[in-house]
Amino acid sequence: MRRYWVALAAVAMLASLAPAAAADDRIVGGTEIDIEQVPWTLSLQYNGAHYCGAVLVAPRVALTAAHCTDGVPRGGMSVRAGSSVHAANGHQRAVERVIQHPRYSAETTDFDVSVLRLADSVPLSDKVRAARVADEAPAAGTLARVSGWGNMTESGPAPSHLRAVKVPVVSRAACRAVYGDGVSTRMLCAGYDEGRKDSCQGDSGGPLTVGGVLVGIVSWGHGCARPMAYGVYANVAQVGLRGWIAENAGV
Repeated sequence: MRRYWVALAAVAMLASLAPAAAADDRIVGGTEIDIEQVPWTLSLQYNGAHYCGAVLVAPRVALTAAHCTDGVPRGGMSVRAGSSVHAANGHQRAVERVIQHPRYSAETTDFDVSVLRLADSVPLSDKVRAARVADEAPAAGTLARVSGWGNMTESGPAPSHLRAVKVPVVSRAACRAVYGDGVSTRMLCAGYDEGRKDSCQGDSGGPLTVGGVLVGIVSWGHGCARPMAYGVYANVAQVGLRGWIAENAGV
């Protein structure tokens, strides 16, 4: 499953740590985009270096994938908001508390959501805005946008500038035809049968949105943009996840 080894490798390289986030996450087949177009997109960093994405849902609260926080010491974690480049500008905030979903499983990647409480609020502006968390999953065929600083090809280079791509939501039946019963009701799939466009290494934890509404969090998949290997996202509108998010994120 794609999204794990990259974050693990990144954190290991940056801090010589063991189990850290995972993801096959970077934008493949997309284009550069300015932060004003997706102002809820955050860079999740360890010791100041990008390793996953995140999404702002309140001035002091963000969501990310649980595989991006599992085993990662909170003391080195921060987010950068309001910048199109992950290494400079905008607003950097330390992560004060990590609330990882208690049912997250590294084996199945189910319940792949964590709440990040920031040490200080991020000032809202045209470059920083909270996304609304969906109460209902989008229908199959709906075009959704995924944004982040992930690899531009599988195992390829990572950009310094934010990128995004639009991918259609895929029915659970179609996704299970590819991945089997490993696709739970807490997962949402998106992508093209022919591949070519996808999230990739480094995008994990980042947002999948429809019109500024958060519908998914980059979670896992097989490789990046491979034919018949859709991207899998945490389905934030699913009743079990949505209730937990409301309780722990306050949104």
